[in-house]
Amino acid sequence: MKLRQEAEALDGPVLRRIGVGFVLVTLFGVLVAVLMLAGAHAPKHGAPAPFTRAATVPGADETEQYRKLARPTADPGARLRAYGWVDRDAGIVHVPVERAFELMATDGAASATSALPARSVR
Repeated sequence: MKLRQEAEALDGPVLRRIGVGFVLVTLFGVLVAVLMLAGAHAPKHGAPAPFTRAATVPGADETEQYRKLARPTADPGARLRAYGWVDRDAGIVHVPVERAFELMATDGAASATSALPARSVR
């Protein structure tokens, strides 16, 4: 009995063309992605560079707001541990987180749900 090799199901040159095409498409996709990312970081024409001061001086109120935002806080968690007003006219205050948990655990859940409008059952 003589052994024979099975016939090739795929043609070599066709398979080679498919491989080369796949590599070219992949390289083209990578090139497009790199160009898009490079363009995303380039400054737009006429747009101010980030972290530069504006040429015009804003109003006094805006300037004070900018100063508050730019001023680093010594302790970012200080508000979580202190009492204070959120909106004095509306009577809204903030309380320390631990105290808020205590209030919610004791009677806060009942008072919070009683503050919701009543729903009608149909």
